[in-house]
Amino acid sequence: MSAGKRALRIRVLITAADIRTAASIRAILEKENLSCDAVGPGKDGLQMALAYDYDIIILDLTLADIQAYRMLHRLRAAPVRTPLLILSARDELDRNIKSRGLGADEFLAKPFGSRELSARVRAIMRRSKAHRSTVRTGKLMVNLATGGVSVNGQPVRLTLKEYCILELLSLRKGTVLKKAVFLD
Repeated sequence: MSAGKRALRIRVLITAADIRTAASIRAILEKENLSCDAVGPGKDGLQMALAYDYDIIILDLTLADIQAYRMLHRLRAAPVRTPLLILSARDELDRNIKSRGLGADEFLAKPFGSRELSARVRAIMRRSKAHRSTVRTGKLMVNLATGGVSVNGQPVRLTLKEYCILELLSLRKGTVLKKAVFLD
């Protein structure tokens, strides 16, 4: 199978202290055919976000072992530019403004309906898709939307595994990747 024919799936990282909340969000998004990783308290979420390439990160402000604002700040200080949706149990203007000031793309107060969550995730993805559709490294261009690769404008045929490795390297260029990232 060539990389250009692969089915693209949106990958979501859900970081929530409450296992039930994470499971509920995961169930909603998986019904929308989104691929979700749900992790517990902040340090795990931070490590996952730094190590893997996600299309969107959902961050619950009620994280237990690291302040969510600190995690958000650390993500934005690192090379992670993944769109981020903040969930909060309180719909406070100050929390919304602070979250956006630290780099969040969207803010959603609990409780929320499954349709609203899905719509917000899709809207964030539409807005962010334009700047993430291609990655250039010298003469190499990786088209994330189609899964195509070209060098000097000439298409390059790759296996799915080759494309996945090249995509990972292209998205994380300038950073050191651990062996475990490749094996996953």
